[in-house]
Amino acid sequence: MMTYKDIDSFTEWRQEERDIFSIRVLKGIILDGVRKANSGHSGGPLSSIDFAYILFSEYLNFDPGDPDWFGRDRFVLSVGHESMLLYTLLFMIGWLSMDDLKQFRQFNSKTPGHPEVHIPGVEATTGPLGQGVGMGIGMAVICPLDTADELVKEIPGASIAGTVQASHCLLYTSDAADE
Repeated sequence: MMTYKDIDSFTEWRQEERDIFSIRVLKGIILDGVRKANSGHSGGPLSSIDFAYILFSEYLNFDPGDPDWFGRDRFVLSVGHESMLLYTLLFMIGWLSMDDLKQFRQFNSKTPGHPEVHIPGVEATTGPLGQGVGMGIGMAVICPLDTADELVKEIPGASIAGTVQASHCLLYTSDAADE
């Protein structure tokens, strides 16, 4: 793969090279943010950024100029301690700034330790593992049938099946709920 020193412009790169380079830069931002805060989790965001980048860059529908656009796809981050993943993606879209990322986990910042719904691009305030599953299901259930192409994306926590809240949500969405 070429490096930034090998060419004058990204336009000379193949799409795959641009994606790989972008993911590497985003991983560096995640590591820098967690290290600067001297607090937080880097493992989850690092392991999730590859597919989350593809999800955000190729599949989710949103308007970079309007984070509140009604027709947008919803991305619910169930694992609140992976917040640096979401913040990095929101930076990529333009809804957060580099200065916001530099304030990761600082009091009254736009990038607290767990995502909060007042931040542009954050669909639900989450923290406990599995909490976002119920919220994502609720968003999908209230979605009008005429907007059936509306997508609700979810990254569940590692121990999600062990939580009572998640178990009820999984039951609700399974075939067992019909019996």
